[in-house]
Amino acid sequence: GRLLFLTTNHVDKLDPALVRPGRIDVRIRFEFATKDQIETFVKCFYLEEHCSPESFISVTDLIEAIPEDRVTIAQLQGFLMQYRMEPHDALNNVKLLLG
Repeated sequence: GRLLFLTTNHVDKLDPALVRPGRIDVRIRFEFATKDQIETFVKCFYLEEHCSPESFISVTDLIEAIPEDRVTIAQLQGFLMQYRMEPHDALNNVKLLLG
């Protein structure tokens, strides 16, 4: 068997023959992150056992500072990678994520 992945930003512009049943069996739409997704991702990114108590407070504040439906998980990951060991710095720079 084969798996084929198609991606587009304009589903409405695809030829109907391409996306008819039997050709495209599963559609997954990637949306902006919900608050639950943001919380889960940030907590996994900054595992509690690797953070000091002061840093973990920053993690909680960081979660609150990122609004729902504004960023994708990919954007969030790219942003957090810049502050891998410093959730406090991520919190101080969250405006860069929200642009």
